[in-house]
Amino acid sequence: MTIRIVNVRDLLVPHGKGKRAVFPDESYVWVGRQNGRWGLRCSPLHNPFRVGKSPWNGASFLLTRTEAVALYRMYFRDRGGSEEEELDRLRSLYQKHGRLTLVCACAPKPCHAEEIRRVLLEGLT
Repeated sequence: MTIRIVNVRDLLVPHGKGKRAVFPDESYVWVGRQNGRWGLRCSPLHNPFRVGKSPWNGASFLLTRTEAVALYRMYFRDRGGSEEEELDRLRSLYQKHGRLTLVCACAPKPCHAEEIRRVLLEGLT
């Protein structure tokens, strides 16, 4: 049994004048922000901390990828509500299919999907 992380760009297919993300089955789950261009809704597990953006209004620094992932890790520890429901749904999909594929726009670079995978695997052992 595995939980993989793949880049959404590997799942894009031509659609009209642009492209759409098409997932092979329900074991592929988007964990990113909304992307209307590719037909993706915002996941409850998305990372609200953006690389190259200031994390707080008025802050004079921009986040690196490492910092954005570290902030997500702290933020994710205090999860609840829709995030916990989504994790339960992903655990069910994992058990149903014997696999799960987390889809994001960062892979193979380090990203928040790795933290999601870690939490899911801890809950499945």
